[in-house]
Amino acid sequence: MIHLQNICFEIEKFCDVKLTSSEHVDTRPSRIARYNEDAAKLSQWLSEHNPFPKIDVIMSIDSGIVGGNEVNCHLSEEIGRDMISKMMGKKFENVKFKRKGKVVTLASINISVKICNISIVVDPHILFHRLCIAKQSDDDLKEFFKFELSPFPILLFTGESMRKGTKSSLYTSFSPITEDVKPEGSHGCYITPALFGQGKNKFINLFLKHEELLNRAATFLNPQATTEQVTEAGENVLVALYGGDPATQNLDALRYHSFVKAAAKTKFNLARLPPTTDAGQLHAMRSYHQVQTWLGNEKDPLKWGWMHTPSGLFPKKSEKDPAPESLLQCISCTCKKVCTNACRCRKAGLHCSLLCKHCIGQSCENPIPVIIDNESEKGEAPAPIDMIDEQLECEDIE
Repeated sequence: MIHLQNICFEIEKFCDVKLTSSEHVDTRPSRIARYNEDAAKLSQWLSEHNPFPKIDVIMSIDSGIVGGNEVNCHLSEEIGRDMISKMMGKKFENVKFKRKGKVVTLASINISVKICNISIVVDPHILFHRLCIAKQSDDDLKEFFKFELSPFPILLFTGESMRKGTKSSLYTSFSPITEDVKPEGSHGCYITPALFGQGKNKFINLFLKHEELLNRAATFLNPQATTEQVTEAGENVLVALYGGDPATQNLDALRYHSFVKAAAKTKFNLARLPPTTDAGQLHAMRSYHQVQTWLGNEKDPLKWGWMHTPSGLFPKKSEKDPAPESLLQCISCTCKKVCTNACRCRKAGLHCSLLCKHCIGQSCENPIPVIIDNESEKGEAPAPIDMIDEQLECEDIE
């Protein structure tokens, strides 16, 4: 920024044009009002989150996510100095760094899963690219959509915390009264995330239009309701909310059909897809716990969609993996000439596929095995060509 100022000063000097003003952009009333609003938001956030908790682990003070021993971002200066010392006296082409020596942040741990003891970062866009390549049939696609295909249910959570609804929108759904009403309970806190794109008024209109859903909603008022009853009632309401038929569809099937219908749209947000059955059930359990808390019935939060963290209770995002293992394990190579022993696919014990940048699993020495149509004399299943080549080589040696 300082260099840009110097350039501007030199241009003014060269053109013999100067402009001085006693007003600064930060002194404008609009800018001051915006700063005051931002300061109020920051002050409110700090009042709800202790910025200096007394803990001996690395933890996000917003989400409560705790990092393990692999998180070393607090040692970034030491790691950087160590990397610089290893570069001294070397040519640039000879400078190499190991992957395990890099700085690992808490955010990268939060959006990753472990497959075969290897941490893999989950990016929804990459997963959808792989999904289009990996699926062999519509049945495979249906199975894929039983997973969130993201690090967390994006219609319930943002990257940092739970989504919040707009309570003021409920004002238009109630009629004013002249009686003095005394609150029955003091538990009015916000502990359940809002569904992305599904306003509170839409819920009310849904129950006004489908009165049979009121029986399902009554389950949340029953202090003796079981987990199965709550999750079933919650799933039926969510299916109806997203335009499905609770009698014939579940959330996973509706999620798949919603994705297929969205293919014709020019713009599409993944957060507008219905939740998976797993995420929907956890959301229903937390909603039931909140309603029972309002009614004065104490329930164990650990049995209703919550978990313990060093900073307190935190909502469970999902019980299942974010994506099927077949998508997470999609490995590709960037070999330009031939796929030798240094090929990333070969190192992982896999054949090259359409995901590979140059060979696309065809023009290389590590292709996908081709099955011969002719069966053997004993009626055994046909063998891959590479197995037949090995047999021929053995016969030649003999």
